[in-house]
Amino acid sequence: KSTSSLLGLVSQPGVDGSGSVVAVVDSGIAPHKALENRILARVNFAQDDPGAAGDPYGHGTHVAGIAAARDNGSGVVGVAPGARLWAVKVLNDKGEGELEIILEGLNKVLQSISNGNPYNIKVVNMSLGGYDDTFWPPGTGTCDDLSPTMLSTFQSLREAGVLVVVAAGNGACTTGVAWPACLSNAMAVGAVYDSSFFSRGPFQTSQCKPFCFDSSVNADDVACYSDSGEKLDVWAPGSVTRVATLSGGFDEVDGTSEAAPYVAGVAALLSQAVPTRTSDQLFAAIRNTGKPVTDKRNNITRNRVDALQALQALQGSGGYPFTYYLTGIARWPGFSPAYWYSDVAIFNPGTSSATVKMTFLSSTTSLQPVEFTLAGKAQAAWKDVLAQAFGFSGEAVGAILVESSQPVKALARTYSQVNVQQQNGSLALGTMGQFIEGIEVGKALTANQVGYLVNLRSDPPFRTNVGFVNVGQEPAQVEVRFFTNNGTLISTVPLAIPAQRRVQQGRALPDGYQAAYAEVRVLTSGGKVIGIASVVDGNSTDPTTIPLWVP
Repeated sequence: KSTSSLLGLVSQPGVDGSGSVVAVVDSGIAPHKALENRILARVNFAQDDPGAAGDPYGHGTHVAGIAAARDNGSGVVGVAPGARLWAVKVLNDKGEGELEIILEGLNKVLQSISNGNPYNIKVVNMSLGGYDDTFWPPGTGTCDDLSPTMLSTFQSLREAGVLVVVAAGNGACTTGVAWPACLSNAMAVGAVYDSSFFSRGPFQTSQCKPFCFDSSVNADDVACYSDSGEKLDVWAPGSVTRVATLSGGFDEVDGTSEAAPYVAGVAALLSQAVPTRTSDQLFAAIRNTGKPVTDKRNNITRNRVDALQALQALQGSGGYPFTYYLTGIARWPGFSPAYWYSDVAIFNPGTSSATVKMTFLSSTTSLQPVEFTLAGKAQAAWKDVLAQAFGFSGEAVGAILVESSQPVKALARTYSQVNVQQQNGSLALGTMGQFIEGIEVGKALTANQVGYLVNLRSDPPFRTNVGFVNVGQEPAQVEVRFFTNNGTLISTVPLAIPAQRRVQQGRALPDGYQAAYAEVRVLTSGGKVIGIASVVDGNSTDPTTIPLWVP
């Protein structure tokens, strides 16, 4: 099975990665028919054989072929056969390496980029890593504090426009990914299957399990050996992948080492198609598109990379690859005597200007989108955002889609103005209200997950409302099931949400419950929603935001 048969390749004429270079930081690259004229340069930092130019171990040759091999009659085709390769040898002939040597190799890449980037390096692939049983066995979250030098190096590459793609690890761990995939600015890639198999394995995993075995495998099933956890960014095909071998032929192998160069190849394709993209835009386009796949071992859901969808995100977003949804935006009369307003602030943490677009999503009201430029280290803010930003003086409730050319922070405050006007005509101060954070599409609840709303109550004067935004392109059916503290079912609320619209259910939790929680499920295949609950004090009309928690 060649990589060209794998899911998600860009099928547009001329998009083959030409002009892009992938720096393969690995064990070197050996001569191979499929890699003829693919290798622009070689550098070698391996201590055991500093004069050798090839790949005695063979691992880097596997990786290189997946990213950028041409068929040439070899039976091996890479994801981006038009891309070129830079062999950065940091692993010895046993596939081992040290932190200092790996950093030397990465610094060589940085040096080339700072000298005008003559090779046009767009991606660094690192199908390497490991664990530390004391400090990173692995753990949850990121490992930034454990490896500040590598973190800084990755950041320098990212700021230079280079995406850093790293294999998640093959330890069968479900609490986190291996080093250095665990760094926050690395794209950590886990492995899934491309097609169905009766069985595969056993795999020697050793770190979190001695071995594992997959049976009755379907396409997009997570490979049992793949590390997974909060830091994981995407899935990619990594099992039964055809790779170039030292003998000049090919073999079929398994591992997150094979999944990572698949993503690196996709990044090369996108870099050719959209040469003006930043590394942040590229990261977001790959991470936030594709098919949601849930790891049944820990219920972590990430997207299986899809190059065509990512390309459409870069090309069709009008330069807005970063998207956030602010739900619960209102200019609307609530339960008497409340009248709801929303303030919005958008902050640009970067040093360069961001182009931002805001679109109000409502099932009843259509407003002209607002576009503006936001300088670096600056904030744009609006009181009563529907009036001040959109010029709307009527009544409406919905959500705001915030699209940006680079990462921003979006925050809304929805509050009750009990007395709409004072005698002098100015607005009264109103309540403190609830703060609502902009949520990225990649963090939406999907059809194969369960989300939770906790610490709810409906004992007078308190009431609980729920609201959801359908961030997908098709109508979504959502089910909210309320439970008592001990798990006894109270009631079920079904909601039908049109695409790109928000639906709210007031007093969703029946009266008489001082404490409750809710399970939220998307019943529509492929559906994606973002939601919150609001617990409102009927006396003060002040609300409290309960974000939807997706484990």
